[in-house]
Amino acid sequence: MDWHDEYFNLLQKVGVPSEMIKVYNATNPYPLNPFDSRHGESVDEKVSLIVDIMESTLNLPAPQSYYLYEILQKELREHASGISFSALLSKLKEYSDVTEGYAGREARYALMRKIRPLTIGQAKKLFEHVGSVKEELIEKPVTIVELGKVKNNTLRKIYTLFLLKEIFSTYTSEGLSNELKLVIVLDEFHNLISASCDVLERLFSEIRKFGVGLIVVSQTLFDLPSYVLRNVNTKIIHSVKTYRDLKELVNILPYGPNYQDIIVNLSVGEALVYKVDMQHPIKVSIEFSF
Repeated sequence: MDWHDEYFNLLQKVGVPSEMIKVYNATNPYPLNPFDSRHGESVDEKVSLIVDIMESTLNLPAPQSYYLYEILQKELREHASGISFSALLSKLKEYSDVTEGYAGREARYALMRKIRPLTIGQAKKLFEHVGSVKEELIEKPVTIVELGKVKNNTLRKIYTLFLLKEIFSTYTSEGLSNELKLVIVLDEFHNLISASCDVLERLFSEIRKFGVGLIVVSQTLFDLPSYVLRNVNTKIIHSVKTYRDLKELVNILPYGPNYQDIIVNLSVGEALVYKVDMQHPIKVSIEFSF
């Protein structure tokens, strides 16, 4: 997940041929249908994950989440893969103003206002794919999802989370695996964690059992949720300047205070590397020809 459209050029600089790389972006997006049921999930599980993602990214209060949950339960049971955000918006408009009362009507209208931007502009191109997705996301050795030209940060978050849900559903449906099948790089991860999201927590807690590894790139350590730090085996630490991040590192590294000055003075290309089975971190330096 490339937040600033940097990885394609970087990979070419280190010698990865362009024919080995598949790039999706705002102009050529992966045809994602968040409501697709091709992975054998139950309706209850699918609705729970969808509501969780939309609740965390769109800041839905309880009444709006309830409306969303109820209408998705109904629509996904009747139309397994024929629903879209536009169809969802239309169904919300059909609710009766008379039977729901003032508070319910206000919650429904507020939910409609938040869903409406997902049916127009860039969001329409990213999400308005109705029917089962036939294209394979991982068809080349390296797949890059460029998000830099997706102008709205909320849209970046919700698209990324739905894409991660798609990957999670795909690989969990294949069963447990000791073989590493896929490594996901989540660039600028701190941009995804502004709110609680069960999808991310499940991804970090469970996905390794199904042959998927995760690499998290973040500018800050302090804001990372505990489930990330708890499930990360290898930490690569570049120069850190803020007091709160330094304090966090001192707490998680063995002999942490001894490395504080080293961390502050790391240069470009230098890092501290620490794995859970190491007695202490080691300093490494990498040089590139470009």
